[in-house]
Amino acid sequence: MMMNKDVLRYRLWQAYRAPYFAVKNSYVYWYLTNRRLITAYRAKPPQLLPIQQKLVAELCKDGLAVSTLEELFPHRADLLSVLQREARQLAEMDTSLVRKKPFLRYFFRSGDTSVPYTQPFVALALETRLLDIVGAYFKTYAHLEYITGNIVSPVREGTEPETSQRWHRDPGSIINCKIFVYLTDVVPGSGPFTLLKGSQPHGRNQDIAPHRFFGEGSYYPKTALVEAGIERLYAQKDLAENYGKAGTVIFANTLALHRGGYATAKPREMLTFYYRPVRSERPPQFLNVPARLPAQVGEAIGLYNGDEVV
Repeated sequence: MMMNKDVLRYRLWQAYRAPYFAVKNSYVYWYLTNRRLITAYRAKPPQLLPIQQKLVAELCKDGLAVSTLEELFPHRADLLSVLQREARQLAEMDTSLVRKKPFLRYFFRSGDTSVPYTQPFVALALETRLLDIVGAYFKTYAHLEYITGNIVSPVREGTEPETSQRWHRDPGSIINCKIFVYLTDVVPGSGPFTLLKGSQPHGRNQDIAPHRFFGEGSYYPKTALVEAGIERLYAQKDLAENYGKAGTVIFANTLALHRGGYATAKPREMLTFYYRPVRSERPPQFLNVPARLPAQVGEAIGLYNGDEVV
């Protein structure tokens, strides 16, 4: 049987590039190139609260963990209202900002303009209570890649899903973590974030539509391929559609198969914080950063120098 052109092209690419990417994206290479920070983290790991321990354990098992702002920050009763008020003000300032996806409008992107360190979204993304969860999952410091706030607009029932509304895996090959914070109630018809638990690297469902090209770029497999893999491994029980009230907080390894934003009845407002275990070449820049920061906060924005504080 003649080989499909796309498959042949991929096999040729593998033969030429596989050795390079196999080494570059291995745990050994990652450890050797980040050993100073890994060693510093392991020398003084954070002391986790019971709720943090629970979420880290769920992330390790499923690539997914769910909590709420109220559960994570019981001392901040006003936190959700502060975030919602900020989102509402920003959305009213610019009603035309559309990026790449016609169903998705961004009202905040950390790289678009310089914002104060104390801006509510930034302050939350750099909360040590969140950073310690992600860091414990990574077993090293969490590095903040970006922050976004967006509004999903409903589409007509029956509209073909596109881009992130489809099953996909984000770029990367080792580990990552995104935190999603719902600012509105997410109910049926409002595009819940959906993830196939255990489909992250080294998870029980990792072989369902596995990443291609060693994670160079996002991978959007055909829906039929994903559905066939789920049926083959009897993984229907691992499909997690994450509905929840405003204030729901979702931790997810988005190297796993996931999708979201296919709303047909009600808009969805959400914050996204993206973290990686390696320092970004272009970490977000914030105004009025304090001179001294806790180590995990300083490292999150690329300022940590290996001491307790900077």
